[in-house]
Amino acid sequence: MSLYPVLWAIDHAPVNDAEERAILVALVVKGDFDGMNCFRSYPTLAAAARVDPKTAGRRCRAMESRGILRRQTKHQSRTWLSIPKEQRPVIWEVMIPAEWWSAAQLESINEQRAGLGRAALTPDNRPPLAAAPPKRTRSDKGVKRSGTTSSAPTPGTDSPRGKRDTQTGGVGFETTHPPPILSHPTRHHTVMLKNKTNPQQ
Repeated sequence: MSLYPVLWAIDHAPVNDAEERAILVALVVKGDFDGMNCFRSYPTLAAAARVDPKTAGRRCRAMESRGILRRQTKHQSRTWLSIPKEQRPVIWEVMIPAEWWSAAQLESINEQRAGLGRAALTPDNRPPLAAAPPKRTRSDKGVKRSGTTSSAPTPGTDSPRGKRDTQTGGVGFETTHPPPILSHPTRHHTVMLKNKTNPQQ
């Protein structure tokens, strides 16, 4: 696992929603430093992302259609090749754009890729990705739910101070802090306290 692909998946990938992000992170965390050789069976991927296996597969295909993932056909890892053919999961390349890395980072990555016989990453083979799709607006947004009415607070649950919970802290300023507590009682309070506790005096 390399940190850079994980950071990209968490903070920069143009995913559709939190569910896609969880699946992408769970996938890339098992991949190479350059986003290649990311593979997990859908049941394992689903368990890591806390989704259904069918959802994991459908979301991977959706990210594939938007260019975030690409099915990898070359430079497969030895671990993947050691899996029986009938049990091999899809092996994905996470398409982190070349422009996302700094010049120094990209140079280091391409040196490592050259040592593995992989072509250098460029804007041609790792192009920029389109922005995330706009979130769909709920059909009932702004519509008052039927059968719901505002009710008075249950007795005993509202604040004893009612609407006076806020105190003025200056012109145009309100604070929810409680009023200051005296660090020492005044002489008047002390006499009253003594009379209350010792009525015979």
